[in-house]
Amino acid sequence: MIHNQFFKDRILGTTGVLVAMLATQVLSPGTASAQSTSLQQKVNSLVEEVVTAEIEVEVPRRRSKILRMREGVFRAAVADPSIVEFVAFGTNEVELIGKETGSTTVTLWLGDELAPKHLTLLVTVTKDDAVDDRRRLEYGELAAMLNELFPNSRIQLFPVADKLIVRGQARDEAEAVEILSIVRENAASTAGGFGSGIGGGGVNPIGAGGAAAQPFPDGSELPASNVIDMLSVPGEKQVMLKVRIAE
Repeated sequence: MIHNQFFKDRILGTTGVLVAMLATQVLSPGTASAQSTSLQQKVNSLVEEVVTAEIEVEVPRRRSKILRMREGVFRAAVADPSIVEFVAFGTNEVELIGKETGSTTVTLWLGDELAPKHLTLLVTVTKDDAVDDRRRLEYGELAAMLNELFPNSRIQLFPVADKLIVRGQARDEAEAVEILSIVRENAASTAGGFGSGIGGGGVNPIGAGGAAAQPFPDGSELPASNVIDMLSVPGEKQVMLKVRIAE
């Protein structure tokens, strides 16, 4: 009986608090309205304008686009410099370099520094199909070379995303090791670096002597690939056992 009364008091107490809270909200609509008005006035007094992306620009990965501006750019900000790199050639010509697929914003300050104009770009870096075509071509040539070097083996190379699948049949385990060693050596080529530029996140001032981007690597260099071994070796494996018979 004592326990029942205790739980009853707890429930009634909780219900009373909820009722009081609801009553405060229901009976005081003017308070909520006043708070909303006060908040709006505060925002209006502190925030003059919210600048969002005004134009969209697409750049293929590992490629670039140059924008020639009618007014000089004296400041730039890249939201995610891992996606896009920004390089200035003077104040009226800028370059956007696609580094990784994705989207980010680039904000430019133009004209008079005392009364600047803003331009915000939504830059989308897209997949570069030319890189995939080049990978298929070069790995096809590598597969042909391997089949010439190892005529008793059959090798096929399939580039998929950042993976390189090695399929086929090797004459024996020793030859399989040699084949995979050559494949890994060729698949480990790196894509090289991008230009230093002024990108790097945050706000960057732009001078008349903006640094130019480093040139892209030549066509024979491809992004590094992770090699997946699916080679098979024919024949049964023999295991030597040493047996001792005790009488």
